[in-house]
Amino acid sequence: MICPHCNVGVKFQFQRVFLKAHTNDEAWAADADRCPECRKVVINLVSGHPTFSNGVPAMFSTTVLNTRVWPKRETVFCPVDVPEEIAKDFTEACNVLPISAQASAALSRRCLQHVLVSYGGATGGDLQKQIENFISAKNPPSYIAEQLHAVRQIGNFAAHPQKDTVTGEILPVEPGEAEWNIEILQSIFDFQFVKPAQQAKRIKEFNEKLKAAGKPQLI
Repeated sequence: MICPHCNVGVKFQFQRVFLKAHTNDEAWAADADRCPECRKVVINLVSGHPTFSNGVPAMFSTTVLNTRVWPKRETVFCPVDVPEEIAKDFTEACNVLPISAQASAALSRRCLQHVLVSYGGATGGDLQKQIENFISAKNPPSYIAEQLHAVRQIGNFAAHPQKDTVTGEILPVEPGEAEWNIEILQSIFDFQFVKPAQQAKRIKEFNEKLKAAGKPQLI
């Protein structure tokens, strides 16, 4: 199976521990093992119809439920071209989302502001002005511009101005706001980091071929 921590295909050898709470018709157990690649723990919760040995559940005759309870979701893998300090906030925003949408939104707003200002060259004293400046200066594809405008609308900056001026503060969120912030970050990563890196790689490889053929290189 694919490890939900490191995304590597490995073979797990789960050890099963039956929980004390059981009836003649239903039992529960925890299957746990460490990934042989990254050494992080994976735990599944299993239930079903038990067979007994010496009065305690020994195995399942029929499995009703087998679901992963740890980690709660797959680790999010940020594109390698995204700077480390940006990737760290983005990954944390994704992983904390099932636990706290407010915390996730605070991290993603801070991450968005960092990208726009530090890497997109946006200016302005608050996130709203930085979004407007980034769109004007960078002229991103229309779908990114529309998503950026929606960040303000869905986040209801008018009702919560701290989201605009103190981006990392944990504040109430609108339905779907945290998820939307993550989606726009993924789009901006592709525009700001991934595609330029791919283009630079293509040009470098092509120039190497031109050089080997004794032809003028691309600028």
